[in-house]
Amino acid sequence: MQSSRVPRPSAATASCCSPATTRDAAAPATDFPQAQVLVADLADPGTLNGIGRRVDGPVDSLLHVAGVVELAPVSRLRLQHFEEQLAVNLTSPAVLTRELLPHLRDGRGIVLFVNSSAGLSASAEWSAYAASKFGLRAGRRCAPRRSSMASA
Repeated sequence: MQSSRVPRPSAATASCCSPATTRDAAAPATDFPQAQVLVADLADPGTLNGIGRRVDGPVDSLLHVAGVVELAPVSRLRLQHFEEQLAVNLTSPAVLTRELLPHLRDGRGIVLFVNSSAGLSASAEWSAYAASKFGLRAGRRCAPRRSSMASA
């Protein structure tokens, strides 16, 4: 059985996207001139360390909507694809939330994790993706109760 690759979205969010889509990152600033656009590579969560220091003022919302998937059973899934799915779908949302939490508290902001039914039940082809989405769901449940964090 061959694995099939689903392409990464052209821009993850107004706050973070792949450096390859930097030109698209400025688009939200046109519609929302008060928005601050930050660019980071979600496939490399280390680039998010310290990103909170680049934020000016309070944050009213953080939407985690980016995701990548490589469909393959565990027996055929390449390590690179497994690591990328965990990085983009699980580690980066956790690191970005940690980094922006002080600004979210200042702005009485919310964090929304857009998840997947793969975070509730798994099948062989969705092995790494399901693992990342189960982890995202668990991580959200471990968030402080006083935080405004939700899953959809």
